[in-house]
Amino acid sequence: MLAAASACSKSRSASPNGGGSGGNGSADPDPGLLAGLRSVEAGLITQYDAVLAQFPELAVKLAPLRADHGGHLAAAGGTAPAPAPAATPTPTPSAGASATALAGLAGAERAAANARIGDCGNAHGPELARLLASIGGCEAAHSAVLTELARTAQPAPTAQPAPRKTRKPVPAKTPGAVE
Repeated sequence: MLAAASACSKSRSASPNGGGSGGNGSADPDPGLLAGLRSVEAGLITQYDAVLAQFPELAVKLAPLRADHGGHLAAAGGTAPAPAPAATPTPTPSAGASATALAGLAGAERAAANARIGDCGNAHGPELARLLASIGGCEAAHSAVLTELARTAQPAPTAQPAPRKTRKPVPAKTPGAVE
């Protein structure tokens, strides 16, 4: 499933203003749409940075996904912030905290992918619609990857001891009783 996320890098080469595929390079046809896209992508980068700051051990898995959002932001005409320096968390997070953080990222990616569907319908030009569709597909793939990572990061359930079987006392037989 991680291979699905590698396709995201293709969206970095597209240009929202038609300059990517022989367009005229004119001004952005949908400045409001692009501003919203830049805002969402910057927000996703911030969320990744927050999770990476708390769980630096996830850097190998999350850095490529975060980098994709930097590419999305650049394709939308924004500037991606530099990756946050790796931090060492001071308290030890509780068991399952990383799974919760990953599930939160998965939800944010899912919401962003769903928003791209509406954005595609509102785009005035085909180049921008293709860019939005590509970014939305990437976000959907990220959501799937993060959901799987969250599932595997869940702590193993603690085994509950099986209830002890107790024997019911057998009533004593009284002499002369009829059964």
